[in-house]
Amino acid sequence: FSFYSPSTGVIHYNITYGGTIPSSGGGEPVQCIVDLLDRNGNYVIRKNRNFVNSGLSGTIEVPNARLWWPYLMNSEAGYLYTLQARLTGAQYSDDDIYRQPVGIRKLSWNATSFLINYKPIYIRGFGRHEDSDIRGKGLDLPLVTKDYELIKWVGANAYRTSHYPYAEEIMDFADQQGIMIINECPAVDIENFSETLLQKHKDSLEELIRRDKNRPSTIMWSVANEPRSHLPGADVYFKSVTKFARYLDSTRPLTAAINYNVHIDKAVSPVFKSGS
Repeated sequence: FSFYSPSTGVIHYNITYGGTIPSSGGGEPVQCIVDLLDRNGNYVIRKNRNFVNSGLSGTIEVPNARLWWPYLMNSEAGYLYTLQARLTGAQYSDDDIYRQPVGIRKLSWNATSFLINYKPIYIRGFGRHEDSDIRGKGLDLPLVTKDYELIKWVGANAYRTSHYPYAEEIMDFADQQGIMIINECPAVDIENFSETLLQKHKDSLEELIRRDKNRPSTIMWSVANEPRSHLPGADVYFKSVTKFARYLDSTRPLTAAINYNVHIDKAVSPVFKSGS
C-alpha cells in the first residue's frame, strides 16, 4: 500500500511467490528486483535489490511524488505509478515479472470532514449497478467507458458498488480516472444474525479487502446494504463485523447503507458512533 506525507510518497510492498526456490545452502540465489515507473513507463526508483532468502518486503520513498487525486481536484486526476517486481536467477531461463499500478495518496477523517492528501473533499456520486440495459451483467468495456464519461459529465466524483464487488476491469477505470469508490461487500438485507452468517460475512469482507486494498480509488468499505438492523442481535453482530474489517484495514473508514430510523437501529449507534 502507499501513502503520502507532506514531503514524500511512501510505498510499502510485500511480495509472495510460489514454486521451487533453492535453499540457502545450495544452488544459485534468486534475486527480487523492485522498480517504480511513472505514468509514461520511465524508471523513477531503481535501487531496491533484495535476495529471496533475505525477505521480499520493503519500502520505497518517492521524493516530490505525483499524487493520486480525485476527479476535479487536480489536472492530473488518477495519476498512477507502476510497481514492478522481477524474480530472476541464473537457473531460470525467463524472468517472472509482476506489475502493480500504484496511486500515492493519504486519507484522513474526523467528525466533520473527509480529507484526501490533507484537503477536504465533498463526495458527489451515486449508488451504482454493474449491469446495463443491452448487456446485462456482461462486461462491455465501451459501455464501461461511457458510464465513466457520464459520471464525469454530471460533475460526480464517486459511487458505491451497490451491492457487491465489481469486476476488476471496472475498478481499474476508477483508479485511472480518479473516481472514488465506496466498496461494498455482498451483504444485502441480512437478518437472523447467526454465527454461520457472521462467518460468511467475514469471509466476504476478507476476500473484498484483500483483493482491493491496493486500489487508490477505494476510499471506504461498506459492510452492508440495508440490513435488518432493528432486530435483536444486530448490535453484537455488527460490532464483530466492523472490528474484523478494521483489523484487515485500519487506513480507510467504514460505512453501511442503513434504512431504519436511528431511534430503532441497533447497528450504527453503538458500533459506528463509538468506533469500537
